[in-house]
Amino acid sequence: MRKGSLLSPEQVSEQLGGTPSARTLKDWASKGKVSYTGGVVNGMRMPIRFTQEQFEELLQMFNKPAREIHEVSRSQEVTHLDAKRKISQLYIA
Repeated sequence: MRKGSLLSPEQVSEQLGGTPSARTLKDWASKGKVSYTGGVVNGMRMPIRFTQEQFEELLQMFNKPAREIHEVSRSQEVTHLDAKRKISQLYIA
């Protein structure tokens, strides 16, 4: 994932370890933090994608170390599974 690339709701959920509630996402969207382009969240049709910068902001809202995850996601050829594994290792410490 390159900086500024769009992340799908599934990628956000995978890296956050859970899905933000639809209400939370609507709140972010009303503040211009989310662009509507397509997706389903918690079974509801909520078309949402996040830029890398927005994703970092979301991570901070979830009290995750956004800087460390950003370093993982900046890697050129890192798969979602690799990223998830690396992120998991960061939290085990």
